[in-house]
Amino acid sequence: MPLELGMRMQVQRPQVRDHRTEQPQRPQVRDHRTPNPQVRDHRAPPPQAQICDHRAQPQQLLDSNTIATWMQTAQAFGIPPEVAGPALINFIALALYRDAIMQAMSMNPMLQQPSWLNQPNLFPQIDPDLSAQLGAVRAGANSPRPRVRDHRSHGPASSGSRQPEVRDHRTHGPANTTPVRTSPLPNGPADTKLAAIQSSTVDFAQRELDNRVTLAKNPDRVQQYAKAGGMDGGAWCGYFTGFQYEQAAKAQGGHFNKDAIQKFHSMEKARAYFEYSNYTKETNDDGLRTKHQAEGSARKWMVLEGSHGDKHAKANHRPSEVYEKPSELPIRKGDTVLFSFGHVGIVKDFDPTTGKLTTIEGNAGGGKVKEITRNLNDPKARALIEGFGRPAMGDFTVAGEEKKAAA
Repeated sequence: MPLELGMRMQVQRPQVRDHRTEQPQRPQVRDHRTPNPQVRDHRAPPPQAQICDHRAQPQQLLDSNTIATWMQTAQAFGIPPEVAGPALINFIALALYRDAIMQAMSMNPMLQQPSWLNQPNLFPQIDPDLSAQLGAVRAGANSPRPRVRDHRSHGPASSGSRQPEVRDHRTHGPANTTPVRTSPLPNGPADTKLAAIQSSTVDFAQRELDNRVTLAKNPDRVQQYAKAGGMDGGAWCGYFTGFQYEQAAKAQGGHFNKDAIQKFHSMEKARAYFEYSNYTKETNDDGLRTKHQAEGSARKWMVLEGSHGDKHAKANHRPSEVYEKPSELPIRKGDTVLFSFGHVGIVKDFDPTTGKLTTIEGNAGGGKVKEITRNLNDPKARALIEGFGRPAMGDFTVAGEEKKAAA
């Protein structure tokens, strides 16, 4: 046999195991009593978890649309760009601290005033304008207050040394320093009576403005706005508007109907209310609209052509009055103005010749009641308007009017 063939046969020969001397090979068995590197211990955080610290990187909460909307809104409120830009970053930081404070106060009802008002170094990144505002708050909180005599321990003061009464606005709300005088509703059509109630609504809103109501100083008063609409806290611009309608109705011995005032919880609900729709149930109430029309005063939803409010009404086949120019808008004192960015206000005055719109709004300009003037001839200001609404006289229950309607 050739040598090469013999070597090849030797290589290809299978190996034969001698079981007489060797133990058979057993399959590997894993001992689960020993740590398994492939089993994750869920008691420890996963190594790939990434936690974003928004306090250190607030810019991650922003995108181009958010920034653009913020700057347009700031401009509409008269805030210059050099203040609005840094304020957006600072607002996020303040919101995070605010949420933490509100959570702490909800867990401990004994907490009265946030301690951070007296800690100037807590917000080192705030721009000078916001720092000045916080400084004014701190100065007001730390300034000496007029002495209040405790008659329980000292007895009444003499007439020559009597101290003025000091009202704690943090717990009692503002004093009604501006009386609101109301007259009986005039005789005439239902819309004439509605106009009188709307005018009184603005007078009550003006009183809140004169009293300088803010959420920080008058939380109980703001809570009254919310409770009038069956709510408890939250964004209160709509609550403020519904509350003023309610006050005007009470002055006439009546009230703003419950199913109406509860529609001012948000811009979307209010818009549906003026369109005779139910935002929550996604239903329409054309029967009620027919009833109001027969009474001579139906709700109105007045929009500018091409506005978001116009598009919404057309897409949902809801009633609206469409006007091409601001000068054509028939809005009047006491109408409701809705903003596309989710805000609600009350029309105080409108000059169609100049386009000057003056409103009184709650929860505006840092959580306060504020009067704001806009020019509807300015496309940027006009783009913020969703539309204008007017309630129906039938949305109010007024003393004496029910008997007349029954007759």
